[in-house]
Amino acid sequence: YIPDRVRKAGQVIRIICILSHPIKNTNDANSCQIIIPQNQVNRKS
Repeated sequence: YIPDRVRKAGQVIRIICILSHPIKNTNDANSCQIIIPQNQVNRKS
């Protein structure tokens, strides 16, 4: 990497959520990944 050519472009937040029911349209999978855009949870950048 070239330090003077690198810039921060965003941020990643990872959260574990334990649910009491399966997620719709996942064929009752034991685990899955859900990506929620920040504008759907009223977050500003």
